[in-house]
Amino acid sequence: MSTVRTIERTWLDLAGAPLDERFADAAFQPDEAGLDYCPLCLVTVGPAEVQDGRCPDCRGRRLPWLRGIRLGEYVPPLDRLIHEVKYTRWRRLGLELGERLGESVAASLADAGLSGRPVVVVPVPASFRRRFVRGIDHTQVIGRGVADALRGRLTECLAREHRASQLSLPVSRRRTNPAGSFWTQRSLNAGGAIVVLVDDVLTTGATMRAAAAAIRSHTREIMAEQRPLEVWAAVVSVTPDPRRRMLPGVGS
Repeated sequence: MSTVRTIERTWLDLAGAPLDERFADAAFQPDEAGLDYCPLCLVTVGPAEVQDGRCPDCRGRRLPWLRGIRLGEYVPPLDRLIHEVKYTRWRRLGLELGERLGESVAASLADAGLSGRPVVVVPVPASFRRRFVRGIDHTQVIGRGVADALRGRLTECLAREHRASQLSLPVSRRRTNPAGSFWTQRSLNAGGAIVVLVDDVLTTGATMRAAAAAIRSHTREIMAEQRPLEVWAAVVSVTPDPRRRMLPGVGS
């Protein structure tokens, strides 16, 4: 790749086909809640597994959000797209991914009869160290796309303590590593709104749970009229569970 082309791709966001074209080339369609994945815990499901808004994996569990939305699994083309946003600082692509995720959130809001509610979008932040090294807070960019699609308000009210990367840890430690690593650095002030927590990839769900717990802890301390109506979780992709892929009719 020429030097000029590299500069365009990394800094000017001029290279690459629009996201819709890349989705079409890959024959990709966003997953449907309740059909392709559980609308609460976001795991891939098979036919008729979801009952009363839950799948067998999350029945009997309490999660700190009331509804979950995803675009698909962390496989092509989503894995490559996320990688490009995260490591090449491709902001335009991040905004487009966020807009598509926002469209899926809008469909879920309509399904829940909440289309008229105000929406506050809260990106799950990277630590300062990772933002400095990468030169981008990619979830903030994705979150801005979600907010644009929903005509909602983006607020960066969460801060994050730097800890070991989830990818560098065994699964047994991933579930506890993010606990207590988030806090609110400014008031959410989301009275009557739907708070949509946005992240790029959900694996064990530990990071999203820790971020949602920080939001809930904060809302308990503020006046009732400033509290959100509900907290939802929205992610671009979910890491496939190999155990479920071995079951007939589960996964893609």
